[in-house]
Amino acid sequence: MATTTTELPLEIIELIIDRLSEDRDALETCSLVALNWVRCTRSYLFSTAVLENTHSIPTLAELLESPLSTIVHAIRYLSIEVSFRCHFNREQANDYAPYLAAISTRLPSLESLEFVQHSLGVRSNRLSSEVTQIFLPPWSCFQSIRTLVFRSVETSPHLLGFISSFPNLRALEMNGVQSSLTSPGEQLLHIPPPNMLQNVRLSRCAAEEVLDWLLSYASSSSTKLSTSMLQLGGISDQQITSIAKYLTACGPILQHLSLSFRLSDRDFLSLDFCHNVSLRYLRLEPDLYFEVVSQLLCSIASTALEQIELVMPARGRLARLYLHDEKSWAKADRFLVGQESDNGLSIRVQLHRAIDEETIRAYLPLCTARGLISYVYKPVFYTGTYFSS
Repeated sequence: MATTTTELPLEIIELIIDRLSEDRDALETCSLVALNWVRCTRSYLFSTAVLENTHSIPTLAELLESPLSTIVHAIRYLSIEVSFRCHFNREQANDYAPYLAAISTRLPSLESLEFVQHSLGVRSNRLSSEVTQIFLPPWSCFQSIRTLVFRSVETSPHLLGFISSFPNLRALEMNGVQSSLTSPGEQLLHIPPPNMLQNVRLSRCAAEEVLDWLLSYASSSSTKLSTSMLQLGGISDQQITSIAKYLTACGPILQHLSLSFRLSDRDFLSLDFCHNVSLRYLRLEPDLYFEVVSQLLCSIASTALEQIELVMPARGRLARLYLHDEKSWAKADRFLVGQESDNGLSIRVQLHRAIDEETIRAYLPLCTARGLISYVYKPVFYTGTYFSS
């Protein structure tokens, strides 16, 4: 008896795979069905290539050059572990350069390049020096890179020059990069930043050096800042001046702003949002001094604001309003109600204790009465970063 097999149309296969995109076990099972199913699952199963150390670079190049490889068109993100096993010093850079060039040729549409350091044990000076040397010219062959990420890496005083070697960069994220990014007396004007950089995320790093770099070059040339999304975490007192200048320079370009800060009652006075007239989303996360929020809200000049997210401090309980704070909060309350009538503004408040909801209602009684505020509860031990939404 003759048997026939029915092959599903490719469009149906793609729809099935798309519905299963977050179920890795199901995707792996689908990849065993037929060749067409293999190709469809690869974009989800192998979108990110992770190299545990730099010795894996030649291995990845060899895999991509194999005629049997089915992941070439799937890889969009490349993550490299840089730690004690890095061994990417200046003498070896030329040895790795051909392999990096081969990878970039096989992955012409690679979107993201990430450097991560998970091994945070005791480092010798020699090993730390070698780790910083990973930021060398051979990586600039990846001209298609649009997102560059650094997580807890031992950085180099020439890191800004490394960033500038990616002309098509749209997003820059630095988290836990503690050391200085520039050499003493270095002229930032000679290091042009990517002129299409739209998304800047900086947390627990020398944020003022990055912002001053972007701002100083824009001020000395005809290049305009293109930052539409700015997310800053772990803001300290010494960074406020640089941040205030950058917010002013961004002007109407900035649409998404997130600030996680620990300021005193005077440090925030130079910070406001009066120049950011196109702001659509604002997130404020004060660590201790919550009363700064009312002052910042009163400085908003944008008529396009759609959502405000307030994250309450995890330590201690929110205090009742003092007499001198009542006027600023009442002003902010009236302003936010006025914004709601124009744009349907919503306010999302993240609390660590349910008892603090009563205090927020006292801070913003008009907004509460209009039903503008919604509450999300996180336990006190929650330690999320400012990148969370």
